[in-house]
Amino acid sequence: MKFLLVLVLCTSAVFGLKKDDLGTGFPDEWYEEAADSAEDDGLSTIPHFMDADEDFAGYFGESEASAEAPMNILEVARKNGATIFVKAAILVGLKDELSNHNDITAFIPSNRAFARLPKLVYLYFLRHPDRLRALLKYHVVKGSFALADLVDDEAHDTLLHNLTVRYDEYKHTKDNRTTRVIQGAHVNCKKNDLKASNGYVHIIDDVILRFSLVDSYEVISKCPAFSTLYNGLVVAKLSDALKSGSLTVFAPTEKAFKRLPAGVWEKILQDPQQLTNVLDLHIVEGTHFARGFRNDDVLPTLNKADSVTITIRHDRRVENGLSRRHHKGEFEVLVNNAKIVSFDGVTTTGVIQAIDKVLLPPSILEEYNMVDLD
Repeated sequence: MKFLLVLVLCTSAVFGLKKDDLGTGFPDEWYEEAADSAEDDGLSTIPHFMDADEDFAGYFGESEASAEAPMNILEVARKNGATIFVKAAILVGLKDELSNHNDITAFIPSNRAFARLPKLVYLYFLRHPDRLRALLKYHVVKGSFALADLVDDEAHDTLLHNLTVRYDEYKHTKDNRTTRVIQGAHVNCKKNDLKASNGYVHIIDDVILRFSLVDSYEVISKCPAFSTLYNGLVVAKLSDALKSGSLTVFAPTEKAFKRLPAGVWEKILQDPQQLTNVLDLHIVEGTHFARGFRNDDVLPTLNKADSVTITIRHDRRVENGLSRRHHKGEFEVLVNNAKIVSFDGVTTTGVIQAIDKVLLPPSILEEYNMVDLD
């Protein structure tokens, strides 16, 4: 629920959403049944506000029906089942732009991705079709790119006022697989590199709702939840490092610092080398989105002496006396012993993952006679 709130607040901030815009009382008839093509993946679905099963022949004319005619981006998306995006693009007046604009690449959410959106988000876009239009344009980047053409951890200009999205690849040596992510959204393993007459289509498994507007330093400096962290970064003269490049910050919240034994943080602040070692343990080079995490991943930090380990815990159910992972259950991600409490705070210089404990190097745990933080 906390993650949902953060997601809504981030979306609200970008689009200028006000509290009054979130009022209830919308008539039930505004909602239609979920699209038949939104396959069940064990996650809950909500009613769609768009009918994805509509006949599209009237929208595309004769060329769409011809097997020999090259298909544009919207036609390719429709053919591959992403009918909700296509219908939305038509409704907000993007048909001509996405059909005729040359050299573009569209990262198009599947119907299943739309089915997982919180109902509150649907309400918002129902009231603001201009912002739905902006959201769709944010899924399209300038330039025609097959996946092989994309460079890891590189930002690309979108059709939305030159705002950027970041592409990342995560290679997992244990199973010899690669996870591809665009602005935190997972690129579908099977439906990608779909050539269109005016570019490429890559189907993605999430709707992109995270916008890169400011750098990590500015986010941390202005967010009350990171006040103590910000103060430490200033004292250690590390704040400038967050203004450029590409970094992942595992950012302890105010509650995380309060979990430290009394006086420990104050002593660390008085020792410049200890302070730097502690803060460096929270910073990893590159952009690491939640979709790219795998259990037992080891990530090197700016503290060269120590790394952090990712642990993924799945919700489990007891069935017939045995503990089994439940396919509809929740999961949590740990960084060492700290839980990520808010995922994928995207910035222009990387990503912020908020955590509930301060990470401490073994040397400091030993010095202060701390086995671990519970």
